Amino acid sequence: MDVAMAAQNMILAAYSLGIGSCPVASFNKAAVRELLEIPEHVEPVLIVSLGYPEEWPRPPARRSLEEVVHYERYRGAG
Repeated sequence: MDVAMAAQNMILAAYSLGIGSCPVASFNKAAVRELLEIPEHVEPVLIVSLGYPEEWPRPPARRSLEEVVHYERYRGAG
């Protein structure tokens, strides 16, 4: 959870500077540890790549509040 909150702040700060980002949670931890000389007592759990994008992708359409907010009990499809 701490890593996710820190990464979110990094990503938001980068975006405010016109820098794109991509969080990556699936990677070879042993290779990253060796490449970056990370000590054994530190476990890499997330990589955030940063860079200046050639273009910004369009955001996906948002779902309606009725689809994602439920009061008192879940009333979803199915």
